[in-house]
Amino acid sequence: YDSISRTVYVSVTVPGTSLTPTVLDIVVTMDAAATVGTVMNEADFYNGVTDAFIVSKSASTTVLPSANLEVSKSADKLIARQGNTINYTLVFKNTGPQAAAGTVMNDPLPAALILNTASLTSTAPTVSWISTTNTIKWMGNLAVGQVVTITYNATVASTATDYLALINLASLDAPNAASIVYSSAATEALPFIKVYLPIIIK
Repeated sequence: YDSISRTVYVSVTVPGTSLTPTVLDIVVTMDAAATVGTVMNEADFYNGVTDAFIVSKSASTTVLPSANLEVSKSADKLIARQGNTINYTLVFKNTGPQAAAGTVMNDPLPAALILNTASLTSTAPTVSWISTTNTIKWMGNLAVGQVVTITYNATVASTATDYLALINLASLDAPNAASIVYSSAATEALPFIKVYLPIIIK
C-alpha cells in the first residue's frame, strides 16, 4: 500500500494457462469529513510480464449525510468522602445535518458509586439503569438540534478506597453518527479525618 498515492498494489502469478481466481478483500473506513455524493474506486489490471494494460473495473459507494453528536458530563464535586452524594449532569445533542435514529448513550458507573435510582431523570425517553453492569443507558432518536439532559446522583460507597479517582466515561453513538463521542467526570474519594481531642480534668 502506497500511503501517498493511496493505492494498493497486488502481484498475482497465474501458473501456465490455468486461471486461478484470486479474491482480495480490502476494508476501508469512510472519513468522517467525506463529501456527500458518490465515491468511485477503480482497479486497473496489467500484464505482469509486458506491463501492458488489460482492463479496469470499478465500484461506487454513495456517501450520505451523517449526524454529528456532542456530549458533555459534569459532577458537582471534585472531592467527596464515603457516604457523600455526587450530582451528575449529562447533556447531549445532535447538531445535524441528519437526524440520528437509534442513538445510544452508555454511562457506566464505577463500582464505588451507588446510584440513587429515584434521582434518575431524562428530558426525553428512554433512560434506564442496568443493575448488572451498573450502567445508565439512554436509547432513542435525536432530531436535528435536539438536546437531551440526564441528571442523577450517586453515593460514594463506604467501601470506596481512600484517594480513589471516581471516573465514569459516557459514550454517545448512532448508526449514522460521524463518530462515537465521549465525555467524563471525575471526583476523588478522600478518607475521613479523625481528630482526637484530649480531655483535660481540672
